[in-house]
Amino acid sequence: MECVGRRFVPVNRPSRPRSRYNPHRRKPRPWPNLFMRLTAIVLCRNTRAASGLQRQSRARRSSIVTITTIEGANMSGLTGTNFGETIAYWYFRLNGFFPITNFVQHRVAITRRSSSDGSGRPLRPGRRTNSDADILAVRFPHVFEDVGGQCDDWDDARFETWNWDFRNRIVAVICQVKTGKWRKREVETAFARERLEYAINRFGIFPKCDSFQLSNELYDQPSVRRDNISISKVLMSPRGHTPSSTSEASLNVEQCCRLDLEDAHAFIQARIGKYSDEKRASRMLFADQGIQALAYFNGSPFVFPGLSVSSSGAVQQTMECG
Repeated sequence: MECVGRRFVPVNRPSRPRSRYNPHRRKPRPWPNLFMRLTAIVLCRNTRAASGLQRQSRARRSSIVTITTIEGANMSGLTGTNFGETIAYWYFRLNGFFPITNFVQHRVAITRRSSSDGSGRPLRPGRRTNSDADILAVRFPHVFEDVGGQCDDWDDARFETWNWDFRNRIVAVICQVKTGKWRKREVETAFARERLEYAINRFGIFPKCDSFQLSNELYDQPSVRRDNISISKVLMSPRGHTPSSTSEASLNVEQCCRLDLEDAHAFIQARIGKYSDEKRASRMLFADQGIQALAYFNGSPFVFPGLSVSSSGAVQQTMECG
């Protein structure tokens, strides 16, 4: 070692081979480099295999939902639906309907009516969009079951308010569900004439040649009657999130039957509680885990996110502070 200034510099330092393209880069030795490459390949394959197993186990865990408490539990048995659509599904099903959820409507060209002359104007000219109907449901007049299908098991008062005459008519329902704040424009788009025509054709109750006229009539009113058949639009939303009358004043959401989310929830709870013994004995036959839990607890207060049940049985909205 020689002292040069304040640094010690080694004497006779052996020269090392430099890279051909970068003289300052040392040329790696072949055998250690090959060994490291082989090791990296093996580790990479093991990592991919382990990640694949983790993804599979994660998928299995996500498909198995365990409900440990009643507070905050949600109905997760219906694939692709939120809790509001699940409440709507069980409300119509427990009222004797055959419901389907998330009915996909392919390539529908939606038009909106002008507030001035009532004519249609294209929403997006020349473009067709895919959409869905939250709930489509149909009910026949002579529904009966020994458990849950008696004459006093239906939501008679509400259906009479909607003028359905469900004991003598076939009732078809197109339902839109909102679980938070919503705008009137969203409801108008959900119940656009073209979407109504698509749903009417899907019901198959009327010939296709009549669906255009029926959809025009249904666009302007909550229900349309033909012979012994009634088709209705239903909007289900929380009670405290209705837009004000001054908001989007040119649009009218009263052209559909209104159902509060809280009332539908209370109806489900009361129905399960009425037949608590029978529902509890057959709870595991329900595909919906939320209904399984509700049947297990004999219709005791079953709370969805954002809702609570008081001691008197009234359904209320809850506010989370944090």
